[in-house]
Amino acid sequence: MRILGIDPGSQRTGAGIIDVAPDGRMVHIHHAPLSLMKAEDFPQRLRLLLDGLWALIEEHKPDEVAIEQVFLSNNAMSALKLGQARGVVLLAVGHLPVAEHATRLV
Repeated sequence: MRILGIDPGSQRTGAGIIDVAPDGRMVHIHHAPLSLMKAEDFPQRLRLLLDGLWALIEEHKPDEVAIEQVFLSNNAMSALKLGQARGVVLLAVGHLPVAEHATRLV
């Protein structure tokens, strides 16, 4: 089974891929941040995020996705932007099974 793990962010989104064998052994396949700061504005960051995730999915063909759950933030604007980025992530991977994990457990 191939799993795509995603740590959503509005400036950088972490992505990693592992293969898990039936006996539970894990093999690292890929990891890299999707850097979104080269975009001219926030909507373009979201577009870079969507395109980057689609490219990863096309190249690595994961069977399922693990994503960090939302955590509370003291800065409302940061929380809104993170929520929008997370929405784009969920849109990009919506055709795959998705498991959400608490930040403190990841």
